[in-house]
Amino acid sequence: MPLIPVRSRSTSSISSRVRMLVAPAVLAAVLSCATAATTGQRIQDALPRESDLPGWKLRDAPRSFQGTDISLLGPEKAALAARFRLEAAARMSFVWYSDPGRELSLELYEAPSALDAFGLMGRLDPIHEPEGITVANADDACCTDRVLRFRKGRFCGIVSVGTGSREARKDMLACAESVCAALMSTGERLPSDVDTFGGESDRFRVSYYPEGLGFIPSSGAFFMRRRIKDGLAISVIYARKDSPGQALREFTGALAGSGALELRDAGTRRIAQKRLEGGGVLMITIEREWIFGVTDAPDERVAAATIEKLREELPPVPAGTG
Repeated sequence: MPLIPVRSRSTSSISSRVRMLVAPAVLAAVLSCATAATTGQRIQDALPRESDLPGWKLRDAPRSFQGTDISLLGPEKAALAARFRLEAAARMSFVWYSDPGRELSLELYEAPSALDAFGLMGRLDPIHEPEGITVANADDACCTDRVLRFRKGRFCGIVSVGTGSREARKDMLACAESVCAALMSTGERLPSDVDTFGGESDRFRVSYYPEGLGFIPSSGAFFMRRRIKDGLAISVIYARKDSPGQALREFTGALAGSGALELRDAGTRRIAQKRLEGGGVLMITIEREWIFGVTDAPDERVAAATIEKLREELPPVPAGTG
């Protein structure tokens, strides 16, 4: 029987198999890096160091939260995290070197979009009436005596000082501006709807409710703007839907079910209202794709008059759309 030579595997064959095994791993690594690049910087990269805040030293080291860990922020913050789909959060605190009663705390949040970050910012400290403030490199900012809120892109933060701080605003600004300087700008802008019935100068009075308003049945996402005129404070609520048909469906849905509104005018104005538990009057109407109105008005007369003024402030119909 003739001998059949046994051929050894060639070097090229082995290297080819190695390449087949290695290629998927390399591809996965490349895709992982590409994904990380598109998601932007990590929240930890923007946290200030002691060298960024002269005179301050760490009291509590940075602690970050991601995924289900965000629930550790506490029930209220965890609920907001769910509403605005937060991706990460971090907190830390400082104390002044020569004065332990001078304290500074920072909470920083990362949202999936600029609108979500804006909405969270408006809901972080709803108890006190804020005022607008300029923070270098921030897109939006406002403050009270001891709390400063700011937003840059899809990040928003809250800086607070202790009661022992003698230079509260200076301290809060230094911290907020350090964070905003470290955050990269993505160029993402808020939708123009945010500034309806107002403008950027008083944007700090706007809150965003992606989950809808609890006192309006079947409501979708809404903005709420606090307006103060002639000593009277009224909350204006508004939303631009995808089409007039959708606006009408949502308005009709508010007339049914538990807590439904009562139809006040079934004509072209289509106005509905109800009295809230706190005693204020809620009144809404629709115009084209807009649903808007007021809540906590002192009476029906003021509510109706305000609605007609708001109707005049609606953005004009774009040319060529009828």
